[in-house]
Amino acid sequence: MARAKKKAGDSTQGLVITLVFSVIIMLASLVAAYMGFAEQDALREEIARRANKAKLLEADRDWQMFQKLLFLSATGYPLTDEEKNTTLPSLSNRYDTGRLGANLTNKEIADKLIARVKNDLGWDPAKHQFLDNFFDRIKKLQDESKKLRETWQRQVALKETEVARLEKIIQSKDEAIAKYEKEIKALNQKDVVDLKGQTATFLKKVDEELQARANEINEIRKRHAAELADREKQIAKLKKDLEALNNKYQTVLVKVEPVDLLKHDKPKGRIIRLEGSGNLAYIDLGSADNVKPQLSFSVYGQDATGRPKKGKNMPRKAAVEVLDVLKPHLSVARVTDVVDSGRDPVLTGDYLFNPAWSPTLKKHVFIAGIIDLTGDGLDNTPEFIRNLEKQNIIVDGYLDLRDDSLPIRGKMTYQTDFLVLGEMPSLENQGQAMPNDPRNQRLTEIIKKLSEIQNDAGVLGVSIVPARRYLELIGYPLPKVFRKADYNAKTGLNIRYAKPMER
Repeated sequence: MARAKKKAGDSTQGLVITLVFSVIIMLASLVAAYMGFAEQDALREEIARRANKAKLLEADRDWQMFQKLLFLSATGYPLTDEEKNTTLPSLSNRYDTGRLGANLTNKEIADKLIARVKNDLGWDPAKHQFLDNFFDRIKKLQDESKKLRETWQRQVALKETEVARLEKIIQSKDEAIAKYEKEIKALNQKDVVDLKGQTATFLKKVDEELQARANEINEIRKRHAAELADREKQIAKLKKDLEALNNKYQTVLVKVEPVDLLKHDKPKGRIIRLEGSGNLAYIDLGSADNVKPQLSFSVYGQDATGRPKKGKNMPRKAAVEVLDVLKPHLSVARVTDVVDSGRDPVLTGDYLFNPAWSPTLKKHVFIAGIIDLTGDGLDNTPEFIRNLEKQNIIVDGYLDLRDDSLPIRGKMTYQTDFLVLGEMPSLENQGQAMPNDPRNQRLTEIIKKLSEIQNDAGVLGVSIVPARRYLELIGYPLPKVFRKADYNAKTGLNIRYAKPMER
């Protein structure tokens, strides 16, 4: 029994010891495993650190290699084919794209230096090569320096030669001066006396020449005075001729008084309706009356008896210009040139006058003098002729003021109804001009021509109408202000002239 208990105690004790050793072994294994894993982590960190260092060293190597090859190429040092065609282009491309030299020390300084070298020598970005190098530039400078040195040496030699030549010339001049001084000193008193006598003779001749010139000037003055007297006589005669011509012109104006066209003319139509603010008017004339667009009329009112209110030189109240022909006896017209819309407005029933237009017969006119349509004092005869022909009026002829010879284009006949006469030239102060002044001569010729045309009108029984009055009566729009007619304007340069009419 006691032995059995003893065996049981031994077995338990062995089990405990076994468990203790097992625990110790397990702990030892755990410690060993922990230490092994810790060493592996440290090893991996060391490997990563060394790999990163190797990468940095490689990047620094490439950066140093790039700078080396780039600056060797800039100096002109020969590179191997691999360095020139492969290594340098590859590194240059990485540098251009920012993949080379990043985060390296002194990178900013190197970038500035590389940029300046590329800018100075020229850089081909496609081939990654310099266009020039420092060795070639140094050689060029050496060659140029050598040429300049040789040129300078030649110039120095030439200068020395020229200096020697000039010194010889100066020496010869000094010798000549010394010789002349001796000769002057050698002159005796007799030579001095002869020189004084020659001087007196010369001065006498000068006095005689001056007196002759003074006499010639006096003769010229006398001739000039005589010419001035003749010129004054010519001016006086010209004044007298101009005065006589002016008197003749005034006599013609008195004999041939302008006709009062309204006195013998009848209304051509009436305004039957106004529209809007009175700018459009319907008139009782149309296609049956041979009315065409652009035909114009003067507008006159009616008195208490319903008859036209007109009189000698009575101004119109407005003008109308046909815009469109609507029916045989109906047209629409634009109202223009209203004189006084407040006190004398255009009204329904007002009469239309145009002495130069007839629905059945074509009127004939002759034009002379400046026809001013714009108020600037210049001639608009060609434009006036075109407008008259649009109104079915025949222009028999006109005085062509553009031509210096003042020809008459066409001819005035017994069929001519009106002579439209422009403003006459003014003779005031024209006598102050010189006799041969072309402006004065032109005015004189124009006055003669206009006087002859008015005499012809009197012989043929043609009614004379002032141009402005004629324009007013036919309904032509007039400027508010007229400048004085300028017959001496350079009419050949007047852009408003049309192509000359030949009849």
